[in-house]
Amino acid sequence: MNKPPITLPRIAIVGQTSGRDPNIATQRKCFAHSIRLEDAAELDRAALYETVQLEGHAVAQLRYPASTDDLLSD
Repeated sequence: MNKPPITLPRIAIVGQTSGRDPNIATQRKCFAHSIRLEDAAELDRAALYETVQLEGHAVAQLRYPASTDDLLSD
């Protein structure tokens, strides 16, 4: 039986990283993958993200209105 496709409105693709990212002051173990942020000041914003797995890629569902500035990638 096929499952219906996952629909996640307002998602931002985040870079999959391995190991520690120097831009993140602390590692959030609840994340499936490290989220690469522009700088450590963005760390508070990371709390607004809920990470999920979608087709093998780490994605984050935004809890605030998304814009093109919210798309984070390597």
